[in-house]
Amino acid sequence: MGNVKKILINSYSPHAFSKKHENFWDDVWLVFHHGRKIVKLGPCVMSSGYVESELADSEEALAEHLAKGDLVEESDFCEMKIPIDHAEMAKYYREDAENWRSVKDRLDSGADFVVFGNDEEGTPELCLAEEKLTRAVIERGLAKYLRDRGYVKLGSRLKFVWRRPKFLVRSFPE
Repeated sequence: MGNVKKILINSYSPHAFSKKHENFWDDVWLVFHHGRKIVKLGPCVMSSGYVESELADSEEALAEHLAKGDLVEESDFCEMKIPIDHAEMAKYYREDAENWRSVKDRLDSGADFVVFGNDEEGTPELCLAEEKLTRAVIERGLAKYLRDRGYVKLGSRLKFVWRRPKFLVRSFPE
């Protein structure tokens, strides 16, 4: 049967208040015991819808900068003139689009989740295969991630406890 491992989740999004809330991404902070050690992780959980949106944004920005070629122009930023090198920006957005495309391809090929970012430092970016995130989807994804990383034994059951914040951070759609 196994033990029940309690995972405390701190979140400042509506997911902490509602099981039914749907969103494309959420920053969560996990606190749990691994043996005698207290582990603190801060993954950013993203849905496949978010990955597709980021890929589209990166490809659009890449096309804009490629259209301007090797042009270097100045832009106003806080009353300062900042040079924008469109060739350098195109290089950045090309790499960004390739990263998002590889994540999307791995999710499309049947992966339950894809991890990238600062996994060793405890702040990974965890992309899940679902189109939108609910509390149950986030918990399933975190359970798979924690088992995959060896924080939880295969026979153990997980109990996720969502701590309600004193204030709420809400993002508004455009």
